Amino acid sequence: MHLLSSGPFFPLPRPQPKTTPDFIKAGLARCEEVRTMPPDTSNFAKDRTMSDRFEVGTKSVLLSNGTLWTGAQHGEEVIYGGSVLLKNGVIFKIGKHSDVMADVQALLAKEEVETIDLQGKWVTPGIVDTHSHAMVDAAPSLASSEDTNSLRANIQPWLASWNGFNIHGLELPLIRAGGISTMLILPGSANNMGGQAFVAKSRITSEDTPSSMIVESPFAIVQDGNSTTYKRTGHYRHMKSAMGENILRVHGMNRLDQAAEFRMAYLEGQKLKESQDKWCAAGKENTEPFPEDYKYEVLADVLRGKTLVNTHSYTSADFDAFARLTNEFKFTPAAMHHAHESYLSNGSLSKVYGGKPALALFINNANYKQESYLGSPYAPYILVQNGYEVMFKSDHPVLDSRYLPYEAQQSVAFGLNASTALKAITVTPANRLGLGHRIGHLLKGYDADVVVWDSNPLALGATPVQTYIDGIAQIETSFTIVKPEHAQKMPKTRDVSKEAAETMKYRGDPPLGAKHSAKNIVFQGVSAVYLKRGGESVQEIRLIPENDAIQLADSRVIVEGGEITCAGTDCVTPLSGDYESVNLDGGVITTGLTAYGSYMGLMEIRQERVTTDGKIPDTLSEGSSLLDGMVTFGKDGALFGGKDQKIAFANGVTKGVVHPIESGVFQGVSYSYATNGKTSLDGLVDEVAAVHVGLGQSSKISTATHIGVLRALLSGEYPEKTELTRLFKKVAKGDLVLVVEVDKADIMANLVRLKSEFTGLKMTFVGAHEAWLIADEIAKAEIGVIVSPARSYPGSWDSRRILPGLPLSAESLPVYLHNRGVAVGLGITEEWMARNVRLDAAWTYINANISLSKAQAIDMVSTNLDRLLGLKGSKENAGWVAWEGDFFGMSGAVKAVRGEGQETVALF
Repeated sequence: MHLLSSGPFFPLPRPQPKTTPDFIKAGLARCEEVRTMPPDTSNFAKDRTMSDRFEVGTKSVLLSNGTLWTGAQHGEEVIYGGSVLLKNGVIFKIGKHSDVMADVQALLAKEEVETIDLQGKWVTPGIVDTHSHAMVDAAPSLASSEDTNSLRANIQPWLASWNGFNIHGLELPLIRAGGISTMLILPGSANNMGGQAFVAKSRITSEDTPSSMIVESPFAIVQDGNSTTYKRTGHYRHMKSAMGENILRVHGMNRLDQAAEFRMAYLEGQKLKESQDKWCAAGKENTEPFPEDYKYEVLADVLRGKTLVNTHSYTSADFDAFARLTNEFKFTPAAMHHAHESYLSNGSLSKVYGGKPALALFINNANYKQESYLGSPYAPYILVQNGYEVMFKSDHPVLDSRYLPYEAQQSVAFGLNASTALKAITVTPANRLGLGHRIGHLLKGYDADVVVWDSNPLALGATPVQTYIDGIAQIETSFTIVKPEHAQKMPKTRDVSKEAAETMKYRGDPPLGAKHSAKNIVFQGVSAVYLKRGGESVQEIRLIPENDAIQLADSRVIVEGGEITCAGTDCVTPLSGDYESVNLDGGVITTGLTAYGSYMGLMEIRQERVTTDGKIPDTLSEGSSLLDGMVTFGKDGALFGGKDQKIAFANGVTKGVVHPIESGVFQGVSYSYATNGKTSLDGLVDEVAAVHVGLGQSSKISTATHIGVLRALLSGEYPEKTELTRLFKKVAKGDLVLVVEVDKADIMANLVRLKSEFTGLKMTFVGAHEAWLIADEIAKAEIGVIVSPARSYPGSWDSRRILPGLPLSAESLPVYLHNRGVAVGLGITEEWMARNVRLDAAWTYINANISLSKAQAIDMVSTNLDRLLGLKGSKENAGWVAWEGDFFGMSGAVKAVRGEGQETVALF
């Protein structure tokens, strides 16, 4: 027997296998995580019959006989007479009603299915808002729940928005009522890197947690019996970046500083990625733990393509710097947000690493800061022509996310075709969020996020009848009205190639004035006239019966020397003289519109102090002893020729009213002006309009004290004879209106009592979002209300008890007050909103359910405002506007404006 025998015994001890240290095991697990890319979703919806978000016990729903815009075929597919079966949280079946029913019959025999006949109503996918601060900037806004921005540092990629989700805010039910099913909840824009964002459904789940609202969360708590494990799922992460003025204002860093800050941060992320990749290549041979850096690990994931970056940026300089950054560090951003100069920046944006980013835009919200001054409503059209994808976003609560479809509606008037406009709030944002495999379309196997509309979703005033999220109806009691047939049609595409070319020719700042002017005009194809005739209110004069195309050709309005001299089918076209001929194509002529509620007329760029008249001292509060008794008149700071004024005039607003820019309770004395005036020498209409104060619980001094001061001033109890006491003597007599900016019903009730003490006092409430709670008392006290803005939002504690309007209440606040005998006007809150005064009136009318006439709706943005603000104006040469198309729809457009006090008519 020799020693090397292969028998069962071995003379030397066997070597023991090496034990892998725990830190190596943990590191190898991390290597697996960092290598794992987001899953391939190309077949995600195929054969998918149940959602990971399905709530057990949810009843199946069959929506039958609808008009389905699916988002497929580049947004062109519409299924007429279609049906959708929502089951297990997914779109289980979709198609022609007969085809769906053939597959559903067996199901109907086995389980109870709620069947709803849509009677042809439009159906779309749930709306996707790609830029929202809902929940982190919850309603009402309170200091303790303000989680939008961290101001501790400029570069903070380690922060995460979901840690601030307030799921009890008042905004979520409103957002769901607007059809918004999915939102990218971003940190704010105070920092170059504000942190990580999360995609959330707007539905509160049965788990009732912020985490359960996240769609395809990149992190999850996995429960196994009584134990839990926190793990990465491999789904996309999201990052918020910002560039420009915000960071300068908050951190004192200009664009040069910011570019360096970005580079230093990404260098840290690059170092971390390289060290992790090196460790993973060495594997078990490593002697040190896997390299981690909590602060910069998300940037390493950006460079791996696992984190989608959304960047707040406005200017050509921003885009150029960001293009360089993406190429240096080789990452592809998902979208640039706000992007007001993007349509002028193809040279930079086309060089962004990985391809052209999407642009998340407002349609009209511009001019509020220098960065937005070159914004154009034609930007979406121009960008699409250049091969970019566009999206619309709310930046909630900057715009109320509930009304995100309004952005798409307006975009059609500025050249986008209907399919691209709808894709901009569904398909495109879903794709750019990395979720186009499950949301943004009406397709089999997709999440059962579905909106049923009362009219075509691109029609002005279109309102959800019901919103389904994960197959669950979100509106408990839906108030609906029947919309007319024309509101059910897909809007036509408008040719704006000339306007777009002019915008580009002037590098974003085209001339905004009229093409030319005339004194003598023949308007043809006029259906009606809405002007004051012998009273204070607008009267409707129908020139032909509704929809009478035959008589329309003979319906004319003759203007001679700037004055309307004849209107009707019997007006004879003058045979001599120099007359312009303008076809309104069924349009109307209205009184000139009035804009009130912003600082237009005392401010040009809201965030640039040098472009404004500046703030006035508050003579009704503390710390103003040197100015006691002084009154500031807005007329003495009047500004003319501003961009918003020119745009307003071109959109039918002939008159603006503005009070001084206040710093507290006393807001000074307002004035009215012609929006096309050149200076205060020719543009003032009412040099003294009304006296303004603002009351709310945000003041340092109690509201009770302020009302006491008002009572004393109105009573003449102050012995000093000052400008202020003389002014309030006129107010007490009713010579001037006291306009009070107030939202809270309790404060309004106290003001009603104050008014009862002074028989001659005229009072108007502005804002007044809780006024419906005491509407009868307001009407009895003969106090007018300017609802500002026209659609309420519970943004403050004082305004939290709003009347939301359709589909959550039968009436909107303006209509509710009107129906109870209150004189109502509609106001705006920012300068750029002046261009949409017509649309505010039209929207209010459309959803008023016949309780408001067209003339009364126009009153709300003209004569009612004049009366509620104490305007006298000029009875001669009052402004009027000629509109092409439907004044009460998105197709309405200004063709001619006779400005206040003008003898000539501006033609557009």
